[in-house]
Amino acid sequence: MPQTSYLTATTRDRGLDIAAWLLTLVCVAVIVSFPLFDYDLYWHLANGRAMLAQGRIVNEEIFSYTRAGVPFVNHEWLAQIIFYTLYQATGAVGLNVAKSLFSCGVAAVLYRGMRLLGVVPILAAGLTVAAVLVGLFRYNLRPELFSLLGVAILGYVLHGFRAGVLGPRALFALPLTLLLWDWLHGAVFGVLLLVAFAAAENAKAWLAARTATWTTWAPLPGDRLRRLNLALLATAGVMLLNPYGLRTYGIFFQFAAGNPLVAVVEEFAAPGWADYPAFWFLLLALLTLMVVRWRRLDPTHVLLALPFVVMAVRYSRATGAFALVAAPILGVLLTGAWQDLRARLWPRRLLQAGLLLGILALLLHGTQLKFFRAGWTHSFGLAVSDDYTPLGSLRFVEDVGLAGNLYNSGNFGGYLAFFAAPQRPIFQYNHHTVFGDTTRFLAQPGELASWGINYAIVGLPAELDILFPRAQWARVYREGPAVVVLRRTAANQALIQRYEQLYFHPARAPAELRALARRPASYQRLLEEMADYLAYREDAPLAALFAELWSQPPRPTESGWREQVLRQARRANTGDHNLRRLHVENDNPAS
Repeated sequence: MPQTSYLTATTRDRGLDIAAWLLTLVCVAVIVSFPLFDYDLYWHLANGRAMLAQGRIVNEEIFSYTRAGVPFVNHEWLAQIIFYTLYQATGAVGLNVAKSLFSCGVAAVLYRGMRLLGVVPILAAGLTVAAVLVGLFRYNLRPELFSLLGVAILGYVLHGFRAGVLGPRALFALPLTLLLWDWLHGAVFGVLLLVAFAAAENAKAWLAARTATWTTWAPLPGDRLRRLNLALLATAGVMLLNPYGLRTYGIFFQFAAGNPLVAVVEEFAAPGWADYPAFWFLLLALLTLMVVRWRRLDPTHVLLALPFVVMAVRYSRATGAFALVAAPILGVLLTGAWQDLRARLWPRRLLQAGLLLGILALLLHGTQLKFFRAGWTHSFGLAVSDDYTPLGSLRFVEDVGLAGNLYNSGNFGGYLAFFAAPQRPIFQYNHHTVFGDTTRFLAQPGELASWGINYAIVGLPAELDILFPRAQWARVYREGPAVVVLRRTAANQALIQRYEQLYFHPARAPAELRALARRPASYQRLLEEMADYLAYREDAPLAALFAELWSQPPRPTESGWREQVLRQARRANTGDHNLRRLHVENDNPAS
């Protein structure tokens, strides 16, 4: 028979439950709706495409000329195949929709799990929304999404089985979930959850058998504990079916041991207050309730939370998993506090007001982030963002036919692996087990000499200054996130003379560009450089500024030059009304 305790108390108002559940999914869908962008997504897509084409798991580097054939453990192979299959069927916009639907799936499991524990609908809804908001930066379309879903599923099964709401059959989900999880991303979070849960429950049973002091902790009955242990042993055995075995977890041990990538990648930094206020509020709430209700605190909750608290405080990448672990524990603690205060009106009203204010603050915070934080990458949107990719640079490189060995910044490598390789092999991408620290050349610029690089797509200002100084390299194309540089050689002289950027930069203030356009000596070259930029990148504000500068004195009258430059500017901006107007005026000067 299921155990009965405050954990299993449930509301019978199904209408309220369904309404809260639907409202939760709507809120989560809005929170995770932001323009699709992630550097690593593209090399996952590239790997998925290669595996489907070759009919095998790709276990070695195939996109670069610098590390071709280097083996690695592809612990995300199944997720890569799924992502590329989705991309083939629906395109990039479909990937963004799939990300939102998948995130709602995580929220749905988390909400239903808390309802199994007797958490009232409004509280379960608020904690679910809070958990997603805390881990917002982790809800990108990348294999990590499967880990978030795995954490939610394991929490649902383990908490529900422990509370007696789910029967032994639910434990069959453990081996299946962990097996698939290992193929999708690597189930390190799942292993931590299972080990912490099993250790806590077995320790409670051992202590309860020896002293009555520990019986208040409500250990699992002997038969249910045996079933749990057998399920965990079966899970461990099934996980060995992973093609890589325990090697799947090597990458996680490397991170924990201080891999060089940890020092330079933002997601492995500690979560700061400016970008992670929701995380710190959730952590404070969890620790406060654990202290206040220490007499009712279950050791299982402590052991479940402890490793995720440590990881989240150390690595911002773990904040999403931490929130999914913390939310059910908070729900149980708050439900217990509410029931204990049933006969005490004033503290009960205070707790009720605090919960309502917390949920209101959460909604206001999320609204401010999604709709009123200017220039934020995670503001509301359903498009696919190329604002941070070298889209224009790659188009330029292919259009003018640059050849020879390419250098690229590590962040750009995934994008180039998908859109340029294998026809145009890349230099590196953010796969630390293959390429190591992709910024190490800043301290060791001499390493580049051996590769005979002819051109580069560069994203870091320090790389431009240190690795590609102007005396040896010409800037031949500029866009917001990237610069294309070309080695100053006799073979490249004609391209440099035509395309070297002397005046224009898209980050330059319009007032500066207007001042340059007023000078007869720089006007013509500036317009040519702006047209070259617009030829490979759609940019409505720059197109409008180009149209303004085009029409002001000193305005060249050579029709051949005017036609050529205007045609170049319109290549990627054919729909811009400013350039359409110029096109009409150029065809009919009398107008």
